Amino acid sequence: MVENDKRRILERRALFISSSLALLSCGPKPPPDTPVGTSPEITVPADDAAAPKEDLVTTAPPERPETPPEAPVLEIPDGVSERTRTNYERMFKTVRSQLATIEAAAKKAPAACDVSQKNCEAEFRAVADALLDYHQSSRFSYFCPGSSDEAIAFHKTKSHLMRDVQARHSELVQRLEQALSEGGADGKKEWARIEQEAAAARPHPCLSFACEDW
Repeated sequence: MVENDKRRILERRALFISSSLALLSCGPKPPPDTPVGTSPEITVPADDAAAPKEDLVTTAPPERPETPPEAPVLEIPDGVSERTRTNYERMFKTVRSQLATIEAAAKKAPAACDVSQKNCEAEFRAVADALLDYHQSSRFSYFCPGSSDEAIAFHKTKSHLMRDVQARHSELVQRLEQALSEGGADGKKEWARIEQEAAAARPHPCLSFACEDW
């Protein structure tokens, strides 16, 4: 057997073995008609770095709206008694004051910063001090319950307005906690500490009420 014949036999064996392994694997298959003496063509996947990649989508912190939400409708029903009218006027005054306080505190709210730095903590303390007016007005906005139709309608309106005010307050607090967390601190923990210290510096009296039906 000449040397060329041996070489051709070895090439056929190599081709047979490579073809058999390709059929058993999940990789690319050799072309069906590969001439003797040539290697089967193998497709190499492109490098991952060269392949186009989808843009990463990151969740940005919620931005504060440029304009404040619309103020609630504050209208006294027609034909109510003088006491009911007085209660509506007092309640609407409180709601307006609370919304203005929340908006003023929101304007003072700083961006994300490290609360361990004095200037950052001072900014959050200014917000907490501004919100003390909101908390204290909430404590003094109690209305004695009544059993009349006017009283029932009044308290339904009051509950609706208070939910609106509290929702705006909660939104502001979430923004403050997020800003603190982005600065490297535990937002809720640090904000609670700042609020408690601000409240301790401005104590308020506790009042009791004597209620009568209306």
